[in-house]
Amino acid sequence: SAEAMASQGVRAASLDEVFRYDGTEWSRQTGISFSRPGHPFAMHGTGPGDVHVVGPCGVVARFDGSAWQNVKTPVPVSLYDVWARTPTEAYAAGREEKVTADNGIESGPGVLLRYDGQAWTQVAGPTAEPMYHVAACDDGTLVVATLAAVYTSGPGGSWSEPLPRAERSVGAVRCDGQSIMVVTRENGRTRFWAWR
Repeated sequence: SAEAMASQGVRAASLDEVFRYDGTEWSRQTGISFSRPGHPFAMHGTGPGDVHVVGPCGVVARFDGSAWQNVKTPVPVSLYDVWARTPTEAYAAGREEKVTADNGIESGPGVLLRYDGQAWTQVAGPTAEPMYHVAACDDGTLVVATLAAVYTSGPGGSWSEPLPRAERSVGAVRCDGQSIMVVTRENGRTRFWAWR
């Protein structure tokens, strides 16, 4: 319902813009600056007072219920996905990137960041490959995916690969409570994986 959506502070993103729906109308959000032309890649939050937006070339912003704040990252990055488990625990996945002297982009290794309610810090990820998807389950399990592999880690645990390696592209990873869901494309077919 529109009332339920409004209570959640539904948000959407387009090229260089973020919008908020208040139950009646959409409004353009201000306070997010894009360091280079680009657009938000992902947005996630725990409620109307805790929303994160990530994107290319260091676009990281958080909405605290009243205003957007650009947030610094510990390394120059492009982030492709973000998942907030609680207001003091969020994760973002991507890769390191630097703007070169000729205004080009130099890509680096994959990067996994954690937000603790105050700042983003880099944490050990499962691989040096760029990471394109991230989700955090209610029990603290973290799910990260590259273009072709999915990794999970329990709270304070080590990383494992729950899906057998295959020629695939990973389209999405999500957590619903304690269940993990993954969408892949393999041999021209879309596959849905779920476990717990």
